[in-house]
Amino acid sequence: MNPLADRQLNIIVLAGGPDAEREVSLMSGEQVAAALTTAGHNVQIHDITPDDHSAIDAFHQTSCDLIFPILHGKWGEGGELQHLLESHNIPFVGSTALASRICMDKQQTKLILQDQNIPTPTFQVLRESDPSTLTVPVVVKPVDEGSSIDLFICRTQHELDEARHLLHKKHTRLMVEQFIQGRELTVGIIPSPQNPTQYQPLPILEIKPATEFYDYQAKYIRDDTVYTFDTGLTPQLSSEIQNLAQRAHLELGARHFSRVDFIFAGDGTPYILEINTIPGCTTHSLLPMAANHFGLPFPQLTNLLAQTALHQLV
Repeated sequence: MNPLADRQLNIIVLAGGPDAEREVSLMSGEQVAAALTTAGHNVQIHDITPDDHSAIDAFHQTSCDLIFPILHGKWGEGGELQHLLESHNIPFVGSTALASRICMDKQQTKLILQDQNIPTPTFQVLRESDPSTLTVPVVVKPVDEGSSIDLFICRTQHELDEARHLLHKKHTRLMVEQFIQGRELTVGIIPSPQNPTQYQPLPILEIKPATEFYDYQAKYIRDDTVYTFDTGLTPQLSSEIQNLAQRAHLELGARHFSRVDFIFAGDGTPYILEINTIPGCTTHSLLPMAANHFGLPFPQLTNLLAQTALHQLV
């Protein structure tokens, strides 16, 4: 058995699913499975959908220890899959069904952040007949999608009207958020390798997309996005941003790991945009990049998450 593993585990990695980010999930699943194998575990990959629960049967039939879901989108990340696993009393990596629902719903997330005095941009949630009262420029996006899918920056009222007309064909509720010009930062949260009963914020990573914002193409397809840990932030400000990320993780009830995305405004205010309870785990993905910079290569990271989840340390 590889010495990276505290104990060799039988793990099912769930990937794929029915959501718009299916292809990204399949890529993440392959890399998580490879990392867990390197860490000394026995790993199977299963594609799971709302209509195909063969992975649940496989868990019970193969003496599996743990499930590691690495799905993105409403069904796989937004509480439905987590509820399914909880209903079968299956231990799994990641947030509970309740926390997953809260964090996938951008409105619920932002209301909790506001209640805890954690900075987040001013917003409205609109149905098709609701008027927008925010002044352009604004960001328009679905309330419950990830990876910047269907996200528009609108600098005129006409652009806002066009974006709403397009998005309301697919989404009942839209979030209109005040656009804040600034630097895009992200902070991963993982169990502390030294004491996995506590959380550890990872180094701040700055994202410099070649396009106007860090959209799906920049995240997963383009190779001209620049990532840097050399942010030039003071130690005090870096610590403040990391602490805000950890507070958001805890206040929103996230479990095991998450990634918190910020916009750092010109006036020095770090605003939280959203939290991701199943961060991407592809070669372009930010959490594995930050963990590696912290000194935790991907096999050790996946092993830490699996062992933490199995022993319910956080």
